[in-house]
Amino acid sequence: MKTETFDPPADKVGAKDVDRVEKDTMPQLLPFQLDGVRWLRENDRAILADEQGVGKTAQAISAWRDEDAVLIIATISKLQDWVDEIRQWNPERKVRIVHGFEFPKRGEAVVIPWSRLPKPTGYFEVTFPTNVSRPLTVVFDEAHMARNVQSGRGMTASILSEYADRSWLLTGTPLVTDPDSLQNLCYLANPKHPLIAPWWFNYGVRRGASGKATKCRWFLRWKLERTILRREKKDVLPFLPTKSYSRWWVHGVGSLGMPEFENWLETRSGEINRAWF
Repeated sequence: MKTETFDPPADKVGAKDVDRVEKDTMPQLLPFQLDGVRWLRENDRAILADEQGVGKTAQAISAWRDEDAVLIIATISKLQDWVDEIRQWNPERKVRIVHGFEFPKRGEAVVIPWSRLPKPTGYFEVTFPTNVSRPLTVVFDEAHMARNVQSGRGMTASILSEYADRSWLLTGTPLVTDPDSLQNLCYLANPKHPLIAPWWFNYGVRRGASGKATKCRWFLRWKLERTILRREKKDVLPFLPTKSYSRWWVHGVGSLGMPEFENWLETRSGEINRAWF
């Protein structure tokens, strides 16, 4: 099992007062990010679903407490990014990238890839050691990777979430268009006490405008507001330039289907390259 260790700089070592949020722990965070840190600290089982680029990683790192043993599950491409972010926002914490599965020690952060989660030995059966350092905080980055709780990855993630003292899910993927994934992620955040019961979730999302459905939709919104925090760039960073879109027309294609279009594109690629690039 390959392990990469990154020790904190000698001049940065030292404990911090976790209650001095604004003055000490997060001097560079924006006001809405400070709100996100407070929200995470108040919710041990939560989904931070801010839009990409809003700073979910920095908020999660700033919400840790010094004594926490932190396990981060991330995609392969994000492992080093987590190390770099931890060095910036929590430089006194020791961090390791482990290409396997290993629990962190107290005051340490361990980053592992999603592919290294242990596989279930049966239906929702995964055994973890009993001598794990506590309190244990588990951060599921790109949590939609485990949105299918019936898969092996989803089962292991839900059991690990229940095993942890704090379970935070980070995902910038919109969830409002996929009710099943939303329900599964809420279960993943708190498997022991699911935040969404299937019967009223179905009424609140899939049924018509009956009185019972309206009441369930209100209750669903009330529960989700206490489970999920989502901010979009246009709301919290209005000074950023708006997105711009360009439309490109391909002449001469007509009503070709996808296979015919691919064949046409292959035969005309030379002309297209000479004309456009």
